[in-house]
Amino acid sequence: MKWTRVCVIAGVAARIACVLAGPGAVRTDAIAYRAMARSLAEGHALAPSPWMPGWPLWMSLFFRVGLGERAIVAGNALLGIATIAIAAAIARELGRDARMAAAITAIVPSLATMPRLLVSENLALPLFALATLLLVRAANRPSVATRWAAFAACAALATYVREACIAIVLAGLIMALVKRSASGAIVVVGVLAVALAPWVTAHHGLTTSDGSVLCIGLGEGATGGYRAGVSSSCELHLGKLFTLAPAKLARLFAWDDWTCDDFFLRKAAPRAMRVFCNIAWWALLAAATVGAINHRRASAGTDEKPAHALVAVIGSVALVTIVTFGVGRFHAPLVPLLAVSACYRRRS
Repeated sequence: MKWTRVCVIAGVAARIACVLAGPGAVRTDAIAYRAMARSLAEGHALAPSPWMPGWPLWMSLFFRVGLGERAIVAGNALLGIATIAIAAAIARELGRDARMAAAITAIVPSLATMPRLLVSENLALPLFALATLLLVRAANRPSVATRWAAFAACAALATYVREACIAIVLAGLIMALVKRSASGAIVVVGVLAVALAPWVTAHHGLTTSDGSVLCIGLGEGATGGYRAGVSSSCELHLGKLFTLAPAKLARLFAWDDWTCDDFFLRKAAPRAMRVFCNIAWWALLAAATVGAINHRRASAGTDEKPAHALVAVIGSVALVTIVTFGVGRFHAPLVPLLAVSACYRRRS
């Protein structure tokens, strides 16, 4: 049995174990998500909130039919397995080792343990990966408008789950410009506007926290990380885009222990578990970097540039982060893409 198959089986088994163990600690954002989901299940209307409605709507489907939080964890596990398959599809589209990409995505601790947590990344992550797959396909055939439309629709759906997913739209526009597809850029903007306009118009923005997010990132006293109790009205300092960028990017990429921590209700994860999570994360970053360098060398002098879509997506997430603020959990949607980047060897 190949090691890739063993890793996929182990990753699926870990997600099934999460289902058997049931939900983990419900705290921070997950408390509000669950309350919103139960309110929706009882027939109450959506109200403006600091969070996008996609994840509470998803959870409310389980509550409406009388299922509880364990069923939501089971749904999360299925979403995690779907993410593994999408990572393989992205690798296959780029001519890389699909089995290796699936194997890496399956065993990264932050994804394997995520189903127990009632957080929106469970749904945002597969949607973000699917949007990336559709972007790669659109970039490979930039003259086909329907591909750009499919990408934009999926990006809008992901944004309804987590507003930060709108970063992938910037990546789409970058790729459309790189491919000199003005029609593609117009289609992306048009589809996204139509999809988000009803929500934005009704709620005067994506969420009620849009202004405070900018203040956290660029306002007086900004540190690069999250700060509670920040008003939505403050003086923005554009110079902080540059001075705080290193701190924000460090918070985005340097550590990966939030899922480990959220397993524990009253204290942070034991040191050994934190070390395990972070060693896996650093290994993935190193492998993705080496893979990107090797792929660039292998494709030098050729017309093959489809992997630029991965760079565009990762770069767009980084750009959005330096405008707002860096938190380790925000890099979760990038994990499958880094796994694909690590698989620079082509399958024969």
